[in-house]
Amino acid sequence: MVMVIHISSAARKVSSSSLSPVQVVGYGVGSIGSSVMATAPALLLLYYMTDVLGIEPGYATFGIFLPRLLDFATDPLMGAISDRTRSKWGPRRPYLLIGGLLSLVFTSCLFAVPAYSSKLTALIHVVGAYTLMVIAGTIFTVPYTSMPADIASSENDRTKMISVRLIFVMVGILLSGAVAQPIVALAGGGREGFIAFSLILGILTGGAMLVAFAATSKMSDMNVRPNFSILDQFRMIRRSKQFRALAPAYLLQIIGAGCALGAWPYFAEYIIDSGVSVSLMFLIIISTSMLSLPIWRYIMTRIGRKASYCASAALYIASVGAMGGSAMGSDAPAFLFAAFIGMGFANGGLQFVPFAVLADISQHTSTQENCTTAGGFTGIWFAVEKLGFALGPLLLGLVLSATEFRASTPNTQVVQSEISLVGILIAATAIPAVLIAASAWVVASSNALQVLFNSIEAHDDNPACKTSTFIEKEVNS
Repeated sequence: MVMVIHISSAARKVSSSSLSPVQVVGYGVGSIGSSVMATAPALLLLYYMTDVLGIEPGYATFGIFLPRLLDFATDPLMGAISDRTRSKWGPRRPYLLIGGLLSLVFTSCLFAVPAYSSKLTALIHVVGAYTLMVIAGTIFTVPYTSMPADIASSENDRTKMISVRLIFVMVGILLSGAVAQPIVALAGGGREGFIAFSLILGILTGGAMLVAFAATSKMSDMNVRPNFSILDQFRMIRRSKQFRALAPAYLLQIIGAGCALGAWPYFAEYIIDSGVSVSLMFLIIISTSMLSLPIWRYIMTRIGRKASYCASAALYIASVGAMGGSAMGSDAPAFLFAAFIGMGFANGGLQFVPFAVLADISQHTSTQENCTTAGGFTGIWFAVEKLGFALGPLLLGLVLSATEFRASTPNTQVVQSEISLVGILIAATAIPAVLIAASAWVVASSNALQVLFNSIEAHDDNPACKTSTFIEKEVNS
């Protein structure tokens, strides 16, 4: 079989003007909303259900997994629908407005569980609110993340939009984790504190999404809409060997991240004896991630995409090892802070490189087919991400259940057994490390991705190729 990858200037309409800084930053602000919706539940929802509502880990895990499973099925469909939407408001923008308004409402309800007389009623409330919230998030996030392939007139603009968007992703993650504990405490703690946190979360999420809707009002659509069926589009995406290699690698990474995020509140409360809170963990890790993004962009241009991803994975594995060792050492704070900084820097690379490669794959396919496929790729990509964020907490819940973790409420504290503490430590360190290592191995061993990486690096070394077909590789398989 012969695989040919090529890009021709004739295949794509290119604008002579670049996006303004205001447009790029305004677009990026929307990622605060989408990242808050992904991070806050991944970090806090299982802990909230077991240690605030008093729901047993097995039931709580099921309550988180079910909405995510539904969301996994809706993302690819949303992507294909947005690819086909033509609107006088601009490419994909109606979904930014609808998704932003719905997200404001349903995110506000997620942690706002009244004092029901039954734990079953509380579980139903959480599952219902979470299901509606993730659907609202899909309506916004899939079209929103597809927009760089539609509105960026050059690879530089596209990379700039992705970089700025990822910075705001980190801002959203930081806000989700670093301010959660102080807000809950200021509002009185326990159930009442989480209700206040939920309302603030909803306003922050919806407001950020509506800023992105407003900021993209004057952006032009650079791509042709598909004139073939949604099923044919999925078949076309399935033929992309690069995407078939990148998606499993990203899934493994996100399962590890989902497991680690959910385990961090338990790790901070039950494992660390030095008074380090989960908010401080988040502040250090995510601040470092934000600062590392320009550095990873530079590193990627110097050593390539594959080496950058493997380096970030290696640093992450070393850092979680240091974090695990700190739990058993006498100099815990020093080891912890070093581990948090290393994890943050590594996380920047683990986020930046896959999204850059996804944009490369999407743009190459759109050029070959002479129509936009960004929504289809992004829809499947976010389905993979949400499946990972469903399987990660599920894995954590299974570990907690297997190690006999005992649920509690703020008024009924319990002492966890030694085996439960070991389970928390494994979920926060060993499991994420193994999954990140497996993800790096998939990227490093993929011949299809190597062809893509070589093509991009050849183009970067010869900018004159922009005016004609600049990539043409043949791979026997």
